[in-house]
This record gives sequence, structure tokens and C-alpha cells, in this order.
Amino acid sequence: MNLEMPPRVPRTEYSVTTHWALVSAVTGIEVGPDSDEAVRTRAARAFMKAWKYDFFWSTLIGSGEFGDKRTKMGHGVYEADGSDYDADIRPLFTDPEEALAFDPWEAYGQKDSAELVRRFEAHYQANCEANPDGV
Repeated sequence: MNLEMPPRVPRTEYSVTTHWALVSAVTGIEVGPDSDEAVRTRAARAFMKAWKYDFFWSTLIGSGEFGDKRTKMGHGVYEADGSDYDADIRPLFTDPEEALAFDPWEAYGQKDSAELVRRFEAHYQANCEANPDGV
């Protein structure tokens, strides 16, 4: 973070905490896709602590904000059961000129700035509380 190499390479992972067999093996907590949310959360946090996560990936704005006015990139198989595979690939724009002419206010409407700030602050605080050992 300060452009200096720390004693160990900082770690981040993006979705391994839903590979329940691995999470169970590392933490000793019996957990699976059908476990209740509290057990899954406790097991995932124990896993992240055991693997010494440093960076946590989190986004607030997602596909729900944009409806059909967004690019779809599909998704390769990562989950053990393949349930995350998505072959739907669609660009929002057909050429650079169309992208440069795009008006987000026209497409999505004006957003309430104070409400956006509130949402981002709440999201940030929730992440800080959930991940006290990382950035």
C-alpha cells in the first residue's frame, strides 16, 4: 500500500470462501451451501483469518443499478458445482462512438447525491466491521 514490499505478500481472494469443503477442512467448522447464513458467515470469517487475508473485495454498485443498460461479460466456472457459469455475453455499445455519446443521466436518471453518500458510507463501515484485519 505504501509502495514498499512488506515481509510477506499481502493476500486477497475473491470467492474461495464459498468452496465449503475447503472452508470446512481449514476451519474445522461443518459448513455447506445448505447451512444457515450465520454458520456460513462464521466459517467464512474463520477461513479468512486462518488464511490471513489482507485485502477485501467489495462493490456496492452492481447490475441491479443498471437494469438492461449494461454490458454482460458472462462468467466462467469457479464454484464446485458449476452453478456460477453464465454464457450470456452482450456489449452495451456496438462501437466507440456509441460509447462516447452515452449519457448516463439520460439512461439511468439523476441520482440523489446525499443518498449515494449515505449508501457508500454505510457499505464502507459494514466492511470495516466485518473485516477488521484487512483493507
